[in-house]
Amino acid sequence: MTGKLMKYEFRSVFKQIGVIWAALPAMAILASFTGWIYARTALAQENDQLLGALLARIPMFLYVGLFIALVVATLFVVVMRFYKGLLKEEGYLMHTLPVKEWQLITSKGVTATVTVLISMVLAAVSIVLLNLVGNLSGIGELFQAVGEACRKHPESFLYTLEALLVVLISIMTEVYKIYASLSIGQLMAKHRITWSVAAYIGIGVAFTLLGSILLTAFEDPIMLILERIFTDFADNYHQILQTVLGTAFVCFVVQIAIFHVVSARILSLKLNLE
Repeated sequence: MTGKLMKYEFRSVFKQIGVIWAALPAMAILASFTGWIYARTALAQENDQLLGALLARIPMFLYVGLFIALVVATLFVVVMRFYKGLLKEEGYLMHTLPVKEWQLITSKGVTATVTVLISMVLAAVSIVLLNLVGNLSGIGELFQAVGEACRKHPESFLYTLEALLVVLISIMTEVYKIYASLSIGQLMAKHRITWSVAAYIGIGVAFTLLGSILLTAFEDPIMLILERIFTDFADNYHQILQTVLGTAFVCFVVQIAIFHVVSARILSLKLNLE
């Protein structure tokens, strides 16, 4: 059933943001091409250079607008798919389905995480595409350098995958943090969005303070580890990277578990739909 919920979520998300996903890389290519044309024509030296510059920059303006729209739309999807789907009118229908609260949260959390990841990848690709026209050799050299580094240091590919996994888990952590904040705000009778924002800030402050306390409590072993990093990094960088990535992964997973439990308990025991 969770798979069916995720399939429904992905369809809804694609309807809301799919056009921007497709338009952003296309506009990046167009902006790159028009800029390349303008730079190599006589428009830059003739009296109509202002008109030529304006025409060449219109695609760039549109690209920037689409980039901003992508950021806003992605944040909107992450927040509103959960808020409207589980905490407002749609929640009356969703909570009558023969599924557990954790399945509802998981389907929306995984979908939101993948949505953010796709948006980030397309944003990065679009930035590369801005330099595509007239700079194919530079892009080719970049890929050649990456390939050469992988051949010389094959373990770097594994570390890259591990780092990408940590990035993915960190995105999911932020998604679940938003869900927990929205759920906490739902406990209030009025001004629930305001309380949700306050809860989000409060959670961030609480985890920052907790991190500071842990750093203070384990200051001596941490200093020893840092000293080892700076003195023996060349000999032990494999173990150091594995330790750093593994520690980050565990910390993010623990946070996800906490936020998930908080959201599920509120939805199952203290649901207060608008």
